[in-house]
Amino acid sequence: MKSGKDGKQKFYSNISLPREIFTDVDALEGTNIMYNKFLHLLSLLKNGSEKRFGISCHYTFVSSKYLKKVFTTYYSTKVILPLQNAGIIECDGLYSPDTAKCHYYRINPEYFKGQIELERRKFFYKMDLTRDLGEENKQHSEDFELFVNGLEINKNSLDITMNNCLDLVDSESYKYNYNVDANEQDVILVNDGTKTFPAKIWKLVEQSFSTDSSLIQDGLDYYYMTEDKYKELKKNRLKSSWSSSIDNLAEGNFRAYRNKTNYRLDTNLTNLPKELREVVMKDNGLINIDLSNSQFAILSMVMRKDGFDSLDALNFYKASEEGNLYEFIQAELNLENRGEAKQVMFRMLFSSDGFKSENKTKFEKLFPTVAEYISKYKRQYGDNAFSIKLQREESYIFIDGIKPILKDHGISHTTIHDSVICREEDSAMVLDIIDYVFRNKGLNANITIDNPSLKEILVAA
Repeated sequence: MKSGKDGKQKFYSNISLPREIFTDVDALEGTNIMYNKFLHLLSLLKNGSEKRFGISCHYTFVSSKYLKKVFTTYYSTKVILPLQNAGIIECDGLYSPDTAKCHYYRINPEYFKGQIELERRKFFYKMDLTRDLGEENKQHSEDFELFVNGLEINKNSLDITMNNCLDLVDSESYKYNYNVDANEQDVILVNDGTKTFPAKIWKLVEQSFSTDSSLIQDGLDYYYMTEDKYKELKKNRLKSSWSSSIDNLAEGNFRAYRNKTNYRLDTNLTNLPKELREVVMKDNGLINIDLSNSQFAILSMVMRKDGFDSLDALNFYKASEEGNLYEFIQAELNLENRGEAKQVMFRMLFSSDGFKSENKTKFEKLFPTVAEYISKYKRQYGDNAFSIKLQREESYIFIDGIKPILKDHGISHTTIHDSVICREEDSAMVLDIIDYVFRNKGLNANITIDNPSLKEILVAA
């Protein structure tokens, strides 16, 4: 990536599409800059569709704020409209003020019918990442490129591991019909494999009694389809996302910048699932030093500084700071496994204040001081503000606190939000620096070290 005279950073990427699409884009009037913007938008729609639905031409959402950032405020007339008028992309025409659903777009599915010949092209795009953060993001980019350029990236091992991970995708973590974490009268955005639309939960569940489809909740997203169809959709979605990340690493299309919302440092490696990062780590003698129960240890730090010292709050701090919170929640709420406990806790952070569920009620009785602290903050500043607050605190600790000291000591490293990846031989010094920063920030927390070289990972022999 490079920086131009306008202060914006230039990024390079690749996109594979049916050749006919490129032919139609080439026929559009405009400069070379506009041509790259057309390809960038098509890439956003293709990647968004593949990540969510496992196909290249499903209706998908692209943030208007992001579009303004990369295409200027005239993105609708200058970029979207020419592609739409040429029949290259389509709009769903669905808008719902009740659920804040905006228009979704997709690449015209006619391009993907029959025998198609794929073509791969490179394009560039610019983003103003330095307006609020000064020269910092330029330095992050240079630091990350220096770190990754010194690594061996074994694409074959990454591809094998990816396929092994995909074989393990199952439906145990999904929730169905009335077991979803929402009230039956709530209006949610749900996808049926063709479109995304608002609907009431009770109506979808009622329909499921007379069809093969079910209301499925996976994380924070809702779907209405058969279990087998969703399982296949999820596999295709993950494969598309992971393949793209692997290709960009192997081809040297690196990126690293601090986003303006939560101040986290986003890189090629933060996009990879843990299993794929472990392949890179094992091949290069790297370890991962991780903050256990990070968001909740940081919440404990914040609440301690605010003076909350009730018995239930102290119990919460203890479990979070010792790294045992999920196990504690699993036992107290009688949940099936640690993963379900983690999902319950993240629901507390990311859901709206009005969200209600049996597990949330149990948590409120178990930790009333903590629950009220979270609820009050969301009521005062908005539902999204609380999780952003904790992520920013995390960024202040790892990006503003730990990272500069590691760099000053000449330690090759990168961060994965709440952890540090470094060489095994540097671990002692890295741990000392982390401990020093934690003590200065007032953070009490448990640290774990993940060394892929000492365990089996999902790579075929």
